[in-house]
Amino acid sequence: MVDLVCSDTSGFVQTEPFAGEPTVEKDNVSGTLPAVSGGPGIRNSNIYWFKNDGKGHFTRHYVTKNDPQRRLERVTIADLNKDGLPDVIAVDNLLGDVVWYENPGPAALARGQLWKKHFIAKGTMLGALDVAVADFDGDGYPDVAAAGWRLTNGWKWFKNPGRADAEEWKGYMIDGGFPGASSVAAGDINRDGRPDLFVTSRDSRAILWYECPKDPTTQPWRRNVVDLTPGGEREPVNEKLVDLNGDGRLDAVVAWGGYGAKTTHGKLWGSVVWYEQAGVADGRIQWKKHIITNELPGACDVALGDLSGRGRIDVAAVGWMPGEVAWFENPGNPAGRWIKHSLKGNMPNVSQVVIANLGNEGRNDIAAIGDYGSMELLWWQNDGKR
Repeated sequence: MVDLVCSDTSGFVQTEPFAGEPTVEKDNVSGTLPAVSGGPGIRNSNIYWFKNDGKGHFTRHYVTKNDPQRRLERVTIADLNKDGLPDVIAVDNLLGDVVWYENPGPAALARGQLWKKHFIAKGTMLGALDVAVADFDGDGYPDVAAAGWRLTNGWKWFKNPGRADAEEWKGYMIDGGFPGASSVAAGDINRDGRPDLFVTSRDSRAILWYECPKDPTTQPWRRNVVDLTPGGEREPVNEKLVDLNGDGRLDAVVAWGGYGAKTTHGKLWGSVVWYEQAGVADGRIQWKKHIITNELPGACDVALGDLSGRGRIDVAAVGWMPGEVAWFENPGNPAGRWIKHSLKGNMPNVSQVVIANLGNEGRNDIAAIGDYGSMELLWWQNDGKR
């Protein structure tokens, strides 16, 4: 059974003002969002896990409740301490922390016990926005990489010390000087047996990949340019790595829209694209860009999986503003024309999407979450019909 995990960002988005606090209206292109707190009240963050009963009915539990982490955002799941249980890794965008929460085990979970927090980075990853897990140094322990969109302006990796009582993990800078460093994904791009990193920088309009060296604790990561996208209305945001065309090489699917809701003549822009590994020239991997859609305003996240039941990798994607959840049907040749299926429109600030078999019916479903303006976690059951 597949459960769901998500965090709140209560240190930033204050959607339920304290009694008597002043409120402020937030305007944007989709209209006026609900009033949020204009006062100085401090709020703590939560991470929720929603237990699936196997039929797509979910019960909410807490990984952490009223945690003093101020702006918990993206999370990922991995067994960091190698005890056979999935742990939760999260970034604190405000305090510059990367933290992990240790799974207490089935009996403790049944009692409602909260998960123990450990620090990977404490104040050393300012603007932490995204996180990925892989064994970068080859010692058998999963390490963590993170993107910092401001102040850090780049990417770091943190070496797993192999023990849960470490105060924090040693961090190593991969590269900097990229304002709006917004995402990081791990995978063996050059097929040398080591996990590389595929990243994006919104403000720099840069899509890059970094080659993991034999010893990442002492050797630099080689920077490689995938694309320097043009300025203007669209920014590269989140991505996923996958062998989309079945040639044995990792490609990348990228949400190319952004959170700024930029317009031209009243039109909001957003695309989903995929970059095909197209051989090697002058010692560099060549990348060819293909358009999946140019009709997803504010495209900001993607997920991958077979949704049509044809054994092909389809793409689900969300657009930040005015807010849309859609999936795109792989035509068989991914360089061809993809078919768009819209699931929901007008879901303001929808920010993340996943594909998983939630209904336990042998088909992949879609779940998406929207923060302030929506405050919804929704899932769509795949009925087998396109």
